Amino acid sequence: MEIIAKLQTHTVNIYGLAQKEYSLETVAAKSLLTGLKFDVFAKLYYIAHRQEDPQGALKVYLEHIKVFNPDGKEPGRDDKTSLEDFVKAFDSLIEDMKENGFDSQKSVIPLDGDGVSLDGSHRIAAAAFFDQKVQTARFKDVVRKCEFNYNYFLARGLHRSTADTIMQEMLRWKDNVYVACLWPKISNKEKETALKLISGFSEICYVKTEKINLKSLSSFVGLIYKAQDWTKSKAAVMDKATNCYGPSRTVEFVFFSTDLPLEDILRKKEEFRNIFHDGKHSLHITDNIAETKEIAGLILEPEQRKTWDTSFNAWGRFKNYLSEQAYLFRHVRWLNFKVFVARQAGRLKKLR
Repeated sequence: MEIIAKLQTHTVNIYGLAQKEYSLETVAAKSLLTGLKFDVFAKLYYIAHRQEDPQGALKVYLEHIKVFNPDGKEPGRDDKTSLEDFVKAFDSLIEDMKENGFDSQKSVIPLDGDGVSLDGSHRIAAAAFFDQKVQTARFKDVVRKCEFNYNYFLARGLHRSTADTIMQEMLRWKDNVYVACLWPKISNKEKETALKLISGFSEICYVKTEKINLKSLSSFVGLIYKAQDWTKSKAAVMDKATNCYGPSRTVEFVFFSTDLPLEDILRKKEEFRNIFHDGKHSLHITDNIAETKEIAGLILEPEQRKTWDTSFNAWGRFKNYLSEQAYLFRHVRWLNFKVFVARQAGRLKKLR
């Protein structure tokens, strides 16, 4: 069968693939998993959880499908005219892939020039789940028209909690994901600069910005650095949190994927810290996937979030606000004021 005949007509027409050159290659489906195709991980979540938690799995799957197809219909497909059809077709594909594997006589995955899939997310997810290979057709002169990354889905109404779940699923499949914690010490403008710098050498998978008070930051810092001896001292932990705190009161968590060796990532981290002039108080970057998963759990799982984030309770938020202001007055503002007074006194003395 001719390759073009194995592709979705809708995709062929959008990209004019019938007139494009391509190269064929059989690859592991897992190699096609990328943060640029956030939806594939929603489908993987459904496959992984449809037996043990059918309601939860269905919620994630249908919510992300509605983002693509608000009317429940897939363009160019007569067999998908309702959400029920989507589920039925996917369940059938999963079982067929499990029993028979990927059939290259009937199907091929089209890729753009960068190797990102143009279609076939359901097939990629099912094949990846069962650790199978797929046949791809790479159209070197084709540029994808849209980025189906996390931003696409959030902008079109995907609930943040669902996106958090999908991001955690990604971490189960990709072992080259790191997270940069951009502390409140650096301004929002500097955070934008950091994001651009990170995207210059990696693939941005997910970004989550959280408003945070000083007490919560102290608890969070104590958890992520718990392997270090200094965290045994509450005063040392609070001192670290205070040094990382700042007017923005936000932490930006940037999940990124890269194949750079760890030594290069560590060098990048030091370069960033020098740029923002706050050293270790400006940002933190994980060293491996285990650390990334740990931080992901703390910020993406509600139950873990409650262990350090006091904002889950309104009264707690108010008390922590007062406590925070008192602490900042004693340990930061009052000290700054005394330094200011001393400097002014010194200048007056010189004038005399």
